[in-house]
Amino acid sequence: MTTLIIEVPPLRQQAKVHLGQQVEQLGTRALAQRVNELTEENLRLSTAEGAMTAANKELRHQANELTDDLAGARTSVKRMIRNQSR
Repeated sequence: MTTLIIEVPPLRQQAKVHLGQQVEQLGTRALAQRVNELTEENLRLSTAEGAMTAANKELRHQANELTDDLAGARTSVKRMIRNQSR
């Protein structure tokens, strides 16, 4: 009986240490997996942002061209009206 009492505390401590290591490994593994997921999502979003930025630039260019075309059309209509009024 005395031998069991002497052996139990070290075994209990070893079990705690081993369990703690397992929990830590699971936490580290899950954390590493989450970091990888977030890194992939960041890359996907960065790529999408680049595509959206390029599309936005193209649309702004088209809007500027249309604004210029509209200004030219207005000038032409004003000129036509003025010429017909004479």
